[in-house]
Amino acid sequence: MIQQNGYFKLTFVFGDKAVEAAKKSNLPENIIRCIEEAIPYVEGRSFMVEIKNSDNLELSKQLLKIKQNN
Repeated sequence: MIQQNGYFKLTFVFGDKAVEAAKKSNLPENIIRCIEEAIPYVEGRSFMVEIKNSDNLELSKQLLKIKQNN
């Protein structure tokens, strides 16, 4: 988590299982595209999400659940 002026950013690293789960989820298309376009490394695909409001907070909870379950 990186604190910004009035909001924060979360960085996620998704492995192959989490990427596939994200593609099958109801995440917004721009987030799925961000995950798909992230460079795959041995440890997974790293991407960042800005949390600026309660909608983004719900999105972060959904991403955390995908990460936890995969």
